[in-house]
Amino acid sequence: MSEIVQADIFFFITSITVIVFLGVLLVVGYYIILIVRDVQHVTRRAKDASDGLVQDFENARAHMKHEGSRLISFVSSAFSFFGRSKSAPQKTRVKKTKPKDVVE
Repeated sequence: MSEIVQADIFFFITSITVIVFLGVLLVVGYYIILIVRDVQHVTRRAKDASDGLVQDFENARAHMKHEGSRLISFVSSAFSFFGRSKSAPQKTRVKKTKPKDVVE
């Protein structure tokens, strides 16, 4: 009879342990699910922000191309305007004449 009582006590303790372990496992699983959801939310926001950044860079690049071409045309016209008015005086070439045969 004592063997049956010992077996009942063993199964009772084992059942309580399994129930407690399962409860702890469920709580840990619940928190893991919450953490995974938060990570998904953060990664989604990071992806959206990076997509927005890519779009901003594309817009800035297009703007720089457009403004750059305007700047280049302005600078070239300014250089051509100032280049004509302040050009260095042209040197005149003096023709060298060959000396005539010298008679001794």
